Amino acid sequence: MNGYNLYLLPKYRKVASGILAGIKDTLTTDFEICKEMGESEDKSEIIKLEVWKKSCRFKIYALYVPPGSKPNLSSLSIDNRTIVIGDMNDHSTRWGDMNAARKEIEDLRSRSEQT
Repeated sequence: MNGYNLYLLPKYRKVASGILAGIKDTLTTDFEICKEMGESEDKSEIIKLEVWKKSCRFKIYALYVPPGSKPNLSSLSIDNRTIVIGDMNDHSTRWGDMNAARKEIEDLRSRSEQT
């Protein structure tokens, strides 16, 4: 894509997975693969992008959480310039019960509000 740098966590085997992020090429960016699908029973995938615009740094985590996975998000370092995005295969608690992915995300949100 013209005008963007692409960052990729490749698809794991033949499973629906992988993360692709495009960041404007005028921004300074560090890319890190934090977790790949094949590393543990937790099948979630996480990448981290640190993006600078002028002197401001933003941290962006992109997640993929397959259906039925219980993600461990304790390694995410959240501050007031952090964005967490992704496909978490979850639904709103307003619709009923809380699955494992929703519980982990609610716990992450609670931890970030305490800092």
